[in-house]
Amino acid sequence: MRFLINKLFKLISGYFLVYFFIAQLYFFLANLPLLINIIRTSKDTFFPLFHSANHYDYNMYLSVITQGAKGLWLAQDPYTSEITNPSLFYFFYILIGKMAALFNLPSYIAYHIIRIISTELFIMLLYVMNKTVLGVKIGFWASLFGIIATISPVFLFNQTGAFETFFLWWGGYEALKRLDNMPHYLFSFACLFLIITLLVKYLNSKSVKYFLISLPIIFLSGIILPPSILPILLTIPAACYYLFMLNTRDRKRIIFSSNDLLAFLILISVTLSPLLLIWRENYNGFPWDTWNKWEIATWNLNEPNFNRALVLLFGFLPVLSIPAIIKIIKSRDFTNIFIIFWALMPYLFLPFVNLLGFSKMRLVSSSPFTPFAMIAAYSLFGTEFFVKKRFLQITTLTFFLLYSFYISGMQLYLQLKNEVVSPMYTSIFIPNTSWYGIYFLAKTAPKNSIVLSNEFIGSLIPAYSFTKTYFAHSVHTKDFQIKQGLVAKFYSNHMPEKEAYNFIKNNNINYIYYGPDEMSLGDPPLSYTFLEKAYENKDVTVFKVKNNI
Repeated sequence: MRFLINKLFKLISGYFLVYFFIAQLYFFLANLPLLINIIRTSKDTFFPLFHSANHYDYNMYLSVITQGAKGLWLAQDPYTSEITNPSLFYFFYILIGKMAALFNLPSYIAYHIIRIISTELFIMLLYVMNKTVLGVKIGFWASLFGIIATISPVFLFNQTGAFETFFLWWGGYEALKRLDNMPHYLFSFACLFLIITLLVKYLNSKSVKYFLISLPIIFLSGIILPPSILPILLTIPAACYYLFMLNTRDRKRIIFSSNDLLAFLILISVTLSPLLLIWRENYNGFPWDTWNKWEIATWNLNEPNFNRALVLLFGFLPVLSIPAIIKIIKSRDFTNIFIIFWALMPYLFLPFVNLLGFSKMRLVSSSPFTPFAMIAAYSLFGTEFFVKKRFLQITTLTFFLLYSFYISGMQLYLQLKNEVVSPMYTSIFIPNTSWYGIYFLAKTAPKNSIVLSNEFIGSLIPAYSFTKTYFAHSVHTKDFQIKQGLVAKFYSNHMPEKEAYNFIKNNNINYIYYGPDEMSLGDPPLSYTFLEKAYENKDVTVFKVKNNI
């Protein structure tokens, strides 16, 4: 205990306190849109605490949390009526579900508790890693840059209206958006920082305990978010190969011992194991076999501006990094060379994504702002180019800080402006009458009952009840477009009775949710004779399919 207390006090310095305060301020600002929507929520609506995650994906995460709370250890597809195989995908949210069950928490509350914890771990372990790799002073600036560094000026992306009228993928890498990320991303990045810290300690001290501790963390992080360990799998071998080629060219001795090489082989093997487990899920049937194909089609084939945006994504950090990169490649320091390869990974491996079998987006899902921030800080405070030119150093630092604050401030202003004036959409602020219908299903519907509804309510129902819906999610619903037409025809009241009955029975549908969205598809009320009312309020009726027909 005394050892842990001493470590904590060593961490808490003036540098750390300044960094921690600014990081917490950014985290607070990142959550202002969420707080505004909480304030806007009226007494007759329910706000499920939507944040930066896509609403449908957010509901998917909550659905898996609900499954975990109800006893499942592998995720099942909640948005299709067909029988599907369970999957390791979303395992992080299964674990959150176990916590939710332990403390009797609703899925959305458990989600945000873990989101806060994951963010704080991200903030703390970012500082610990940078201090370990770069020392106290440069580590402080690297950590600060890692939090506040932002994207290039928006006009350079040549997509007029971004942030104001629409939101594009690269906007999610703005500083405040990075801190408003989904919890499995932030937790996995925190794990990556801890892994790198442990490996650097191993290299410096040759103490095997650091190496051994890193192995289960690598496995866990790889299961939760496979791209988070790509820097271990791709850039450690790249850095080793680079140093080997330099030494071969200059006829210098190999700088790694046989024990080091054995450790790296074990490291790569352990890193591969969770990736292979997750890759196996691509052959686990629908919907798990569709995700990677969908990502490759979306980002590798159908996003023509991706490469341009990737070049601009990291703002001024790559330019600031140039003096440090020149110095590091001359020094042959393995740790710093690894950091360079980590930063450049999205560019170096971009031509090979189709060969490797994953999407371009996965290359930027490994916290690449972090290594660029480390190298930029090293440039400003560890190279003669800036250290001996005090005026240039201060001017560059001042410009970088002011630019970062300005871009983040403008992005936040535009988002808050939109939040304040946006209508009270019922897809965001759920009417209590709709929520009561969902609550009824949560309390009374048997496990894995299949519920028919329109798209959005269909995404909400499994998030709060241990049920499945026939139609809800463009990726997780099998034959989404066909089902969309069938749902519209059923709710239109124009489907013949026999056809409607066969439709319900053939898809094993147990309940029909009939609220405002469903009523808008036809002329209410539903007139099918095989339905009986199970719940009703002024806006919503939940029907149960009769068993005696």
